[in-house]
Amino acid sequence: MAKQDENEELNYLKQIIALIPGNIYWKNKDGVYLGCNDNVRQIFKKFGDTIVGKTNYDFMSKEEADELATFDESVFAGGKPKSREEIGYDKYGEKAMYLSDKIPLRNQRNEIVGLIGIAMDITELKAKEKALQEAKEGAEAANRSKSDFLAMMSHELRTPLNAIMGMAQILKGYKFSKEQQEYIDIIFTSGKNLLTLINDILDFTKLEAGRLEFTSESFGLREVIEETVTSLSVIAREKDLDLLVDYEYDVPTQVCGDAGRVRQIIVNLLNNAIKFTKHGNILIAVNYVGMHDDQIVLQIAVTDTGMGIPKGKLDVIFERFTQVKTEEHRKYDGVGLGLAITKQLVETMGGTISVHSQEGCGTTFYCDIPFVPVDESTTISDILTDEQIKQLNILIIDDNAIRSKVLSHQLINDKTKALPGKEALKVIDSVNDVAGQYDVVILDQQITSATSQETIKRIRQNKYLENSILVMLIEPTSLPKKRQLLMSGVNSLLVKPVQATDLNKAIVAQLAKRNEHMVLSEEINFTGTKILLIEDNEVSQQVAAMMLKSFGCKVSVASTGAQALALLENTFDLIFIDISLPDISGIEIVERYLAKHPDNKMPFIALTAHVAKADQQECLDAGINEVMTKPLFKEKLIATLNKYIAK
Repeated sequence: MAKQDENEELNYLKQIIALIPGNIYWKNKDGVYLGCNDNVRQIFKKFGDTIVGKTNYDFMSKEEADELATFDESVFAGGKPKSREEIGYDKYGEKAMYLSDKIPLRNQRNEIVGLIGIAMDITELKAKEKALQEAKEGAEAANRSKSDFLAMMSHELRTPLNAIMGMAQILKGYKFSKEQQEYIDIIFTSGKNLLTLINDILDFTKLEAGRLEFTSESFGLREVIEETVTSLSVIAREKDLDLLVDYEYDVPTQVCGDAGRVRQIIVNLLNNAIKFTKHGNILIAVNYVGMHDDQIVLQIAVTDTGMGIPKGKLDVIFERFTQVKTEEHRKYDGVGLGLAITKQLVETMGGTISVHSQEGCGTTFYCDIPFVPVDESTTISDILTDEQIKQLNILIIDDNAIRSKVLSHQLINDKTKALPGKEALKVIDSVNDVAGQYDVVILDQQITSATSQETIKRIRQNKYLENSILVMLIEPTSLPKKRQLLMSGVNSLLVKPVQATDLNKAIVAQLAKRNEHMVLSEEINFTGTKILLIEDNEVSQQVAAMMLKSFGCKVSVASTGAQALALLENTFDLIFIDISLPDISGIEIVERYLAKHPDNKMPFIALTAHVAKADQQECLDAGINEVMTKPLFKEKLIATLNKYIAK
């Protein structure tokens, strides 16, 4: 009975081996086949009824058999199963790809006496894998081609746009009728809108293709935010909007991350807020959220007092090419890419973005972004190194309650009192002893509940306040009256929006030298500055030359590389060089010149319509000091001249 059971089990085992998909065989250490399943028999049937007692040398070339024998030996030597992909034959005699597992075969004494081989035909899978890989490479190539095409189009579009915006900026400097000035403003604004669209499309395409570059380096987050807010303040002032920054005390000012992308996120959100806000304030607040995976998570929130977003549209506003289609929103231009790009930037940096809005009551966008902490980071309280400020009695006179609150927050001073104009006058008049005096008075020029001039007069007439440091917050349009304001009793003038660092510096400066007035920026005057402009495009050449000459610069022009190399034998204060010249590239010109003049002290500024980081890095590697992207803006030119020309 036991013998019968053994025979039955053996019969079952033979059936199982015969029916298992794939090729199964076993052989001894000499490579002699001891048995196999039906699949293997089908493959080798042309060599006889059985492979038992034969080796690979009976079926294939010596080279193929040697290679298989070497692998078998490695299995015996290692004593462990091994897998690999290998070439074999199918039952039709065609070459096929197999995934082969070879397992040491042991006797009862645990000695290796041979191996068992199990091979699965993966020819079809490999063909599909190859097709998928080719499809992936094709898609990646298509994405690269699309990105390259858009980059080229961006370059081509920027050249005529440079002329349009440049000439508009030049014309804005001339006296025209009000109607003509409006026409010029329309040209300039439309050019800026087109430039934004070009940048958005280029960025979005790079994000989709995974080719948008991100950096990680230490930078001043507070500085980036304040600079960005200041740069957009002119647009906000045109709509009589206040831009305010509220940077929490416990938030580091130095972090490690991508400053450029953070700036881009803030610009997108602020532009969006300015566009859809008719009156009131736009507040950018920075708060500490917590630590996550050794990174510090900070929240940058942008709140406006605009028209808000309908509840039903909150779920789709981050989708590409999506706009809110209410009657009010239709009045504003755009293609619906700004928020989509912002969302992708935030998420690519490992953060999240959300929105809270109520139609008619404003909107807040929250960006929680992780940064790598910097050991030597400083907080706002670190910036206020002069402990005197914390001990001062400070009075803020401003009808804008939100700005007063932000200013009080910036000063980190428990003794600060903030009042609207009418109430402030009563407090000023009531100061009748030393205990009630104020060391610093911060006065908004545009208070409506009382005139700023009357307020200044009352302060200076009070013998307990006559020596108070008086800081006035003004609009840029008041700069021409700066001398008049300073002579009226004001110690320092700060242009709105006022940043905490500027306010701190103004107070510290006045504490150090109470009787000196704040020195404002000098008028734009670079008379006699010698500039070499190397530019082949005639229109771009005229625009840049006219701008530089309007600052008082003496401009020499070269249209080709050959002319540039000749003129470079002369001495200039600054050289602006277009990279794409017809005969010699701008980079090659710089390299040739620096090779000949290794002690050169003349700064080179590259002018280019290429915005790719690799192109700009190539310029810097060649010895160029700075890269300016077209179209040229008057403010950027002035900043560059200030940076490189000693006054």
